[in-house]
Amino acid sequence: MNAKPGRLEMAQKVFETLPNQSLVSWSSIITACTQHGYGHLALQIFNEMHDAKVKPDIVIFSCTLKACSILRVLEHGMLIHSQMLESGILVDVAVGNTLIDMYGKCGNLDDARNVFEKLSHPNLHSWGAMFSVCIHNNHHNRLALEILERMQNNDVHPDKVVYTHALQAYGALGAIEHGKSIHNQIIQSNLDSDISIRNSVINMYSKCGMLEKAREVFDELAERNVVSWNALISGYAQNGLGDEALKCFRHMQNVGVRPDATNQQRQKYIFLCFKSMRPNRGP
Repeated sequence: MNAKPGRLEMAQKVFETLPNQSLVSWSSIITACTQHGYGHLALQIFNEMHDAKVKPDIVIFSCTLKACSILRVLEHGMLIHSQMLESGILVDVAVGNTLIDMYGKCGNLDDARNVFEKLSHPNLHSWGAMFSVCIHNNHHNRLALEILERMQNNDVHPDKVVYTHALQAYGALGAIEHGKSIHNQIIQSNLDSDISIRNSVINMYSKCGMLEKAREVFDELAERNVVSWNALISGYAQNGLGDEALKCFRHMQNVGVRPDATNQQRQKYIFLCFKSMRPNRGP
């Protein structure tokens, strides 16, 4: 009850005054710390539990691994993984997903993949976690797309997050045909009404140089946010269409969408580009 934002200190005091701290007590306080982002405190309490000779269960191990993800402390995560294996706890799909996430966020793609490959029955979250690890670690886009292909071959249907990352990867690679295929799958899955998905589609087409298609998707949006405008302005600017980028920027301002820092920097960049491209006509 006390383990809520702003009351965690009270929860800790209650925990410390318990005459007998049971496994459930340790689990509750570690879970609370992790859920509210207090990774350092979660690891500290986990170490106190170890000193008290209390054997962690799978819930505590899982929460502590999440704390390692929050702090990006690979050595602690590897140590806890080893302790878990030494305790004879089997890595089920839920813990496996936590391990993939922890190794991925700590930048260890190899161990994340090893955990993933050992899962006998990976679920959607497992595939999604592994896919995200590939995307966010040194831009391993090709490996991510191999994971996506395997995922689909195993009749696991991607969710919004996976589709978004796939569009990001295909845009970075300039793989327009694959990007189109993903766009079609999104439409068939009835996810194309989601503005974040639409923004990713615009960004993918823009990066692949298909500005007409990007504009078509943009124009179909019932509601546009600053990310939508950013995606289109970036596409025009990156493909040498500075005049279109400026028109788009001004249109955005006219309809009342407030520019963010990215827009302001882009406008300045485009103006400088045009100034350098135009011939000097004197004063």
